[in-house]
Amino acid sequence: MRIPYDATLTLPGNRGVFLEYPCEIDVSLGWDSSGPYVIVHDVLTDVSHTFEPSRYVSMFSEAGTTLMAQIGHAIADHAAEDEWLLDKLVDEDCSPRAASVADARHQAMKEAVL
Repeated sequence: MRIPYDATLTLPGNRGVFLEYPCEIDVSLGWDSSGPYVIVHDVLTDVSHTFEPSRYVSMFSEAGTTLMAQIGHAIADHAAEDEWLLDKLVDEDCSPRAASVADARHQAMKEAVL
């Protein structure tokens, strides 16, 4: 899922904001034994000029610079730990699925009792 994202990157030791960077991220929701987590597939930045339509490219593309890739990795790390983003993905991805999983568990419990 591709969504707009504003990353706030801080200096080491949380000594202040280094960079606030608007971008789009391609993310999905992963699950393991400890619960859901964010998987960041790509970080995209708008390279269009003023009054042009938006044109997003990957910060990890070969056309990008090393600094661009480093900022992209920092944004990906930030997004992977972002509770707001995790909540958003769980809400969008799991609402119908959570209900169907709960229904399946309830049905299995009823059959086990019978």
